[in-house]
Amino acid sequence: MVRWTIEEMRREHIAQVMEIERESFITPPTKEMFLYEITVPFSFHFVATTVNDSGGDRVLYYVIFWILMEEVHILNLATHPDFRKQGIAHSLLLFALDFS
Repeated sequence: MVRWTIEEMRREHIAQVMEIERESFITPPTKEMFLYEITVPFSFHFVATTVNDSGGDRVLYYVIFWILMEEVHILNLATHPDFRKQGIAHSLLLFALDFS
């Protein structure tokens, strides 16, 4: 089992998030759309990354959601194909709900 941690999505994660998008969806959002989401005040974005002592952490999963008034809107979530069925997505989704 891989060790991983949850952190806020940053610009440095976008290339890996786009890779997950291309492998998961027929029509993935553009890079610009992800860059926009990390600047919107009501948009929240998190990634699960490997814990790697030598740097170069790998994005395993991501979630983007909006909190508007008393509602939470999940915009996008996906797991890298190599890390599916390990409970990472479930944990990050629970984190997003608890965060909300």
